Amino acid sequence: MQDRSRRIALSPHFAAWAEDRDYLVYYFPDEDQVAVASHPGGEYQFRITHRDGLFFVKPVTRSRGGDVMFRSADLLDVERFLTAAIENHS
Repeated sequence: MQDRSRRIALSPHFAAWAEDRDYLVYYFPDEDQVAVASHPGGEYQFRITHRDGLFFVKPVTRSRGGDVMFRSADLLDVERFLTAAIENHS
């Protein structure tokens, strides 16, 4: 059974920063998942999930999801990781 005690809510500051770089933050209301993508169905996309007290970041490609790239119990660490990944991709 998944631990749903903490919903994923990336900060408005991060969302605005990502949008300034042509990335959007997509929330999945019925699941503890968020996608950060370069465009809808994006070529460059991350999926953030939450289970057992940890946040997991995975890359998503058109064909399938990838291996976990990063994990942390702190959502701020996830935002820092995504910030670095987006800056390195830009």
